[in-house]
Amino acid sequence: LLFSVAMFQLPRSKLAWAFFIVYMIAWVGLLYLDRVRHQNLETLDGQLQAKDETLDKALESVRKREAELEDQLAALKDIHQQARHDISLLHEKHSNLSRSIDHLNRHMEEHNAHHVKNRSAETEVKLPSLDAKLATLPDRCRSTNSIPLQTRTHPAYRVCVAPHSILGRTISTIGRWPTCDSLKPFMHVNNDSVVLVGGEGGVCALYLAAHGHHVHVFEPVPNSAEALRESIVFNPGLQGDVHVVQKLPGGQNGKARISVRSDEFRRFAVLAQPDPSLYFGGQQFVVEVARLDTELRLDLRARLLVLDCMGCAAEAVMGAENLIRKDGFSIIYSRFSPHHLELSGTHGRLVLHILHTLGYSISVPVERDFRPKDSVAFSQNTWLRLCPADFEGFTAHTQTVHKSEQYIVCTRFPPHTATTEHLAVFGDDVPPCPSS
Repeated sequence: LLFSVAMFQLPRSKLAWAFFIVYMIAWVGLLYLDRVRHQNLETLDGQLQAKDETLDKALESVRKREAELEDQLAALKDIHQQARHDISLLHEKHSNLSRSIDHLNRHMEEHNAHHVKNRSAETEVKLPSLDAKLATLPDRCRSTNSIPLQTRTHPAYRVCVAPHSILGRTISTIGRWPTCDSLKPFMHVNNDSVVLVGGEGGVCALYLAAHGHHVHVFEPVPNSAEALRESIVFNPGLQGDVHVVQKLPGGQNGKARISVRSDEFRRFAVLAQPDPSLYFGGQQFVVEVARLDTELRLDLRARLLVLDCMGCAAEAVMGAENLIRKDGFSIIYSRFSPHHLELSGTHGRLVLHILHTLGYSISVPVERDFRPKDSVAFSQNTWLRLCPADFEGFTAHTQTVHKSEQYIVCTRFPPHTATTEHLAVFGDDVPPCPSS
């Protein structure tokens, strides 16, 4: 405007040119200042964007840390809740234990009061020591020709046997009975219950009790049961750990006929009918039969079942089906005789089929000169998986080598509870039996 006024309204003079020059200088200066302002604004905008990105990253890191802390807090809450639950359970167990202790204390007080009821207040009650009890024991058993022999096992125990018998001479010579030692690989932790049918006149029952097990002995032979009770008398520390039941385990309650060998071992076989031609002869009895499910508690911690009898395996296992279903008897160590099974009215293949159906893995010892490729090592011996379909071949082999008598080991437990020795029989390296 000044330039227009100066050029067209005023005469062209020095004043007009002065205005023009001043205007141009001012215009150029304004343009420069505006460019500088724009550059400063762009610089400030870039700095602001960089700071915004830094702040966004920091906020994202804070959010992640907050989420992690929330997860940790939730986990700590769960742990705290579980700890409070465990503490409540411990308090409950402690209260139950306290009540049990109080009950035991009251029972002991009542027991002591009962014993000192008829004594005067000045009389001191003296309990006899173990040495005094042992000193009062007789030096001979009530049975004729039987004396209490001391074993040299650890721990040691006393058993009533005839001194001139094979059993008596063996214990006198080596201080132990080898048949009982064969049970050691199958024994579990102490305080477990063991069910024993037969058992060499009580020698093995006392062996198991001396190693800390509660033993339930089923001995239907009267003389053998009486000999076992006499042996228990000579072991005061084991009297509460051996329970004698004078019955034969079977599939149902009733009566059964057995034949008892006339030698010192008093082994017996179950007969379907009277048979005087049985090869080991001896007396024949009619005994009471009871199911193991009815004679034993279903919550009994019994992992080992020993069947030291002829022809009783099938009926005994069927009579213990409820115990087996409740994870009892993870190992069955049984005498297996196809000949005596037929005399008892049971086929050997049926016994194997029953055990296989209940989930047992069956193994038999293998002779040193007869070791197939699929044999496995078990407790320093060699054992072979036996399936129901292999019964005929097994029978032919045992009749030639073992005179139709043999032991079998039946295992039934999940792999996570099996030891290294047990896995040798139960493991996946041996092919399973086909379904039958």
